[in-house]
Amino acid sequence: MMDKQKRKEILQIAVDSLRAAEYALGQLADSYTEERDGKFSACHPKSSFESSLGQVTRLRKSLVKAKV
Repeated sequence: MMDKQKRKEILQIAVDSLRAAEYALGQLADSYTEERDGKFSACHPKSSFESSLGQVTRLRKSLVKAKV
Protein backbone atom coordinates (compact mmCIF):
# COMPACT_ATOMS: atom_id res chain seq x y z
CA MET A 1 0.00 0.00 0.00
CA MET A 2 1.20 3.50 -0.83
CA ASP A 3 1.85 5.97 1.97
CA LYS A 4 0.38 9.47 2.13
CA GLN A 5 3.65 11.26 1.32
CA LYS A 6 4.09 9.27 -1.90
CA ARG A 7 0.52 10.08 -2.97
CA LYS A 8 1.18 13.79 -2.29
CA GLU A 9 4.28 13.64 -4.48
CA ILE A 10 2.37 11.97 -7.31
CA LEU A 11 -0.43 14.52 -7.00
CA GLN A 12 2.10 17.35 -7.19
CA ILE A 13 3.60 15.84 -10.34
CA ALA A 14 0.11 15.75 -11.88
CA VAL A 15 -0.53 19.39 -10.91
CA ASP A 16 2.83 20.50 -12.31
CA SER A 17 2.18 18.61 -15.55
CA LEU A 18 -1.23 20.23 -15.95
CA ARG A 19 0.31 23.64 -15.29
CA ALA A 20 2.81 22.98 -18.10
CA ALA A 21 -0.06 21.87 -20.36
CA GLU A 22 -1.93 25.09 -19.54
CA TYR A 23 1.08 27.15 -20.56
CA ALA A 24 1.53 25.21 -23.81
CA LEU A 25 -2.15 25.44 -24.75
CA GLY A 26 -2.16 29.16 -23.97
CA GLN A 27 0.87 29.72 -26.17
CA LEU A 28 -0.69 27.65 -28.94
CA ALA A 29 -3.99 29.55 -28.81
CA ASP A 30 -2.19 32.90 -28.73
CA SER A 31 -0.12 31.96 -31.77
CA TYR A 32 -3.10 32.48 -34.06
CA THR A 33 -3.29 35.98 -35.50
CA GLU A 34 -6.48 37.93 -35.15
CA GLU A 35 -9.16 37.55 -37.78
CA ARG A 36 -10.18 40.62 -39.79
CA ASP A 37 -13.38 41.11 -37.82
CA GLY A 38 -11.61 40.38 -34.52
CA LYS A 39 -13.53 37.17 -33.90
CA PHE A 40 -12.80 33.51 -34.43
CA SER A 41 -15.51 31.05 -35.38
CA ALA A 42 -16.40 28.27 -32.96
CA CYS A 43 -14.80 25.71 -35.26
CA HIS A 44 -11.48 27.59 -35.49
CA PRO A 45 -8.52 25.79 -33.86
CA LYS A 46 -7.94 28.79 -31.55
CA SER A 47 -11.41 28.30 -30.06
CA SER A 48 -10.75 24.60 -29.58
CA PHE A 49 -7.43 25.22 -27.85
CA GLU A 50 -8.97 27.85 -25.58
CA SER A 51 -11.75 25.45 -24.65
CA SER A 52 -9.21 22.73 -23.86
CA LEU A 53 -7.22 25.24 -21.84
CA GLY A 54 -10.28 25.99 -19.72
CA GLN A 55 -10.89 22.30 -19.09
CA VAL A 56 -7.26 21.67 -18.11
CA THR A 57 -7.34 24.70 -15.80
CA ARG A 58 -10.47 23.46 -14.04
CA LEU A 59 -8.96 19.99 -13.67
CA ARG A 60 -5.72 21.40 -12.21
CA LYS A 61 -7.63 23.57 -9.73
CA SER A 62 -9.67 20.59 -8.55
CA LEU A 63 -6.50 18.55 -8.03
CA VAL A 64 -4.88 21.38 -6.06
CA LYS A 65 -7.84 21.28 -3.66
CA ALA A 66 -7.84 17.47 -3.46
CA LYS A 67 -6.92 15.68 -0.26
CA VAL A 68 -4.83 12.53 -0.32
